[in-house]
Amino acid sequence: IYLTVDDYLKIAAMPPGPARAAAARAYAAAVDQFVSYANQKGIAVDALSGASNWAEPGYTKYPFEIYEWAKAYNSHHAARFRHVQYDIEPYSLEAYETNWVNVMWRYIDLVNILVANDKAAIGIEMITSIAYDREKTLTYHGQTGTPFSLLLSALDKTPGDAMVLLDYRNIAQGRGESINLAAAQMADASQSGHATKIIIAQDCGNDRPVYTTFYGTSKAYLASQVALIDSAYANSAAFGGIAIEYINPYLQLP
Repeated sequence: IYLTVDDYLKIAAMPPGPARAAAARAYAAAVDQFVSYANQKGIAVDALSGASNWAEPGYTKYPFEIYEWAKAYNSHHAARFRHVQYDIEPYSLEAYETNWVNVMWRYIDLVNILVANDKAAIGIEMITSIAYDREKTLTYHGQTGTPFSLLLSALDKTPGDAMVLLDYRNIAQGRGESINLAAAQMADASQSGHATKIIIAQDCGNDRPVYTTFYGTSKAYLASQVALIDSAYANSAAFGGIAIEYINPYLQLP
């Protein structure tokens, strides 16, 4: 389960003092209750947080605040987070449309620093998207490649890191559908020398174009399409499974 922990940042922004300390203890206790119960059921929990602008000047402190909090949480609790996952999608920024190279360079730089900073070896996961244009390349410290390939190289530096690929379609097979759209990234990540796992994400929310979401279908139909994705990539060295967004709309499917 990917547990959103954005609320910690509200606590971190409080003035130092007894009120902030009490809020931090209460939040950690609530998180521990959830993680402990999930672990008892054999479910791992990742700490998830992020915003599209977190690689932009003035906002880069937030991913490190989340990481340090997750590290401290793990050091004080028996039920621990498995990984820290970041949902940073810079391609949705207005600046991406006018100067995508600078936006993506800052993003790739942030990911490299996050990976290097992972001294506690919690493991870093990044949410990425089929929206990254494979025709575009940039150069980061002498390495030229697509944004996806540069992100892959960054995560490869430590074992256990992963990407969640937002591959939102409600049909698995066919041109322009889930399997086809993920094929290029899966092929890249499956090449020898790469260790990063790619988790293919599907959506159930009611806030997207109808062809991108399983909202209004059924659990059985979703399962049938997920089975096709599983089958298509079962022999891929990079395939790390399926993620479903979000839990409430998934549970509401008939």
